[in-house]
Amino acid sequence: MSDLAELAAVLGRVAELLARDDVNTIWSGYAADELRAEVARLLARAESGEPLADSERGLARYLFLPTGPLQETAISSGWGDEFLGLANRADAAI
Repeated sequence: MSDLAELAAVLGRVAELLARDDVNTIWSGYAADELRAEVARLLARAESGEPLADSERGLARYLFLPTGPLQETAISSGWGDEFLGLANRADAAI
């Protein structure tokens, strides 16, 4: 699997988790809709097959940082353990 395909798979799963009704972004610094939009934008780019621009790679790295927006959301929403695996896969793909 290519790095972009792997990143798209990870972002797709994150998008599914963010779509849940019980998502809690209070500690992320984002409103839920804003975080969903950022992930959707990165997912669309990864699915296009075109390499991410430097700014997009930077955004992806930021979102997946330890104690970053996605980890804070994951912990607050009850999927923190799954997030760790997703973050490792995202780091390798980015």
